[in-house]
Amino acid sequence: RKMGGSKRSATPHAGVVEPSSQGTSLLALHRSKFWDWTPSTVVAIAGCPGAPLAAVGYETGDLELWDLSHMTCINRIPGDGVEVTALAWAKDSLDGTWRTFCAMLDGSLAEVLWAQSKLVASTDSGAGAIWSLAAQPAASVQPGFAHPIAAACDDGSVRIFAVEAGEPGAHYERSLARLQGRVLAVAWHPSGTALVAGGVDGCIHALDLGTGAETMRITASASTLRPVCVWRLAVLPDGTIASGDSDGAVQLWDGRFGAQLQRFVHHSADILALAATPDGESLFASGVDPRVALFRRAAAGSGSSHGQQGGGGSSATGASQWVYTHYKRPHTHDVRALDLVPLGGGKLVLLTGGVDAQLIAYPVTSFLQEHPVRLSKCPQRPQVHLALSPAPATAPSHAQDSAPPAKKAKAAGSGAAAADAGAAGTSAPRVLCAQHDTLDVWQLARAQHSLGASTSGAADGGAADAHHRGSSGRRGAHHGMSQHPQQGDVLELVEAPRHLARITCGAGRIASACISPNGAFAACTASSSGAVRVYRLGGAGSGSGE
Repeated sequence: RKMGGSKRSATPHAGVVEPSSQGTSLLALHRSKFWDWTPSTVVAIAGCPGAPLAAVGYETGDLELWDLSHMTCINRIPGDGVEVTALAWAKDSLDGTWRTFCAMLDGSLAEVLWAQSKLVASTDSGAGAIWSLAAQPAASVQPGFAHPIAAACDDGSVRIFAVEAGEPGAHYERSLARLQGRVLAVAWHPSGTALVAGGVDGCIHALDLGTGAETMRITASASTLRPVCVWRLAVLPDGTIASGDSDGAVQLWDGRFGAQLQRFVHHSADILALAATPDGESLFASGVDPRVALFRRAAAGSGSSHGQQGGGGSSATGASQWVYTHYKRPHTHDVRALDLVPLGGGKLVLLTGGVDAQLIAYPVTSFLQEHPVRLSKCPQRPQVHLALSPAPATAPSHAQDSAPPAKKAKAAGSGAAAADAGAAGTSAPRVLCAQHDTLDVWQLARAQHSLGASTSGAADGGAADAHHRGSSGRRGAHHGMSQHPQQGDVLELVEAPRHLARITCGAGRIASACISPNGAFAACTASSSGAVRVYRLGGAGSGSGE
């Protein structure tokens, strides 16, 4: 619209077309924000080793299951507000199915039942918050035996939980040697007989699974005067240890002797996430500096033309060295988690997430040639439910009984008129919006056409269609005044949307909700208890639910 000038144009109503001097028209659209949805930080990602699935955990405690072969979210479990800290997959040794386990900031460890959309068999770690989970390599688990999961705990211990076949949850088995300070990262050796752990003391500790004793200690800090935090660890198939720390350094260590092989400082801040390909030829890293960097193993003597820093020593075998290749930066803020997901046929997808609430997928084989794919961060499960045939907008009978006599007569008359209108289908549709622990019921706007069409017959249809402008009005005049608007017709609103009721569930976050077709009842179920609650909604004028 042209601003200024001597003529002052009035603000148009919603749905009214304003002609312009150029022969075109401007349509004033109406927008309603039914619920306040805020994306949450992605804090944990775990790819399933045997399927193209990825479990994603959020800061709000929400959990999602993504099918990366179709790039869709196939399940979502609302949380109770306790932050997810780690996720892991364990294999049932009897039926071969993969089971998901989730650690929370309160120190609990529970199994995720995706089919039932709930957490079961929650157990307390007994050692404070669990900062990292790592399942023993499935190839090293004997048939019929429990699948161990290692947990890096807040009290400095690495605890082993056993996943028994056919039994829900993970059971505490034993603790390994307690380390100094908080343990932030844990990873298994490919043989399944040893682990490495790191934390706030700036060291990498190698632990024997059988005895629980510490067999080797590596100082990850470049200076003894300023210790670093080891945020993430990974062990490659040849035993090489990769670490990411608070200096922004990605370091590679000899798994047998603890000698530093190479050090890369291509990030300006903490490395919070590491992931290595199953063949051990590629390594991805990211963190507070949101660049997702790729490191690859190259032939000995090839060097790096991309700014390799630190030691240039060879690996334990002396046959190859690592080089920094390139990076991508699709995230705007910290990357908190990343992991690799197999798609079958040797294809891999790298999935990253962080503070910007974005989930981004990268093809691993063509990481340098193709752009990453942003997955939709909008709710995959419908949060808005529509009642197309609401009941007549009458007030409840007890409300009429308590009204004065004059208002009783008026209410009775309006109730009869509304009943007739309801029979004709004039009641505006209702919308149920579910968010957190609250249900909101709205009545949508009504247009002039719907009133005219409902209160008059075919002979009076022209009066309603007279409110149409442009071609829609001419079509009504030439075609017997159609009772139904056509696509492209402009309708003038006679009643704005109304907020009818707000209902607080009071039983935790809402997992699912719906509204009856006539708009008289709303039902919801809580994620924690699973109980179903049904509410009877009052009339359109009552403004409350019962």
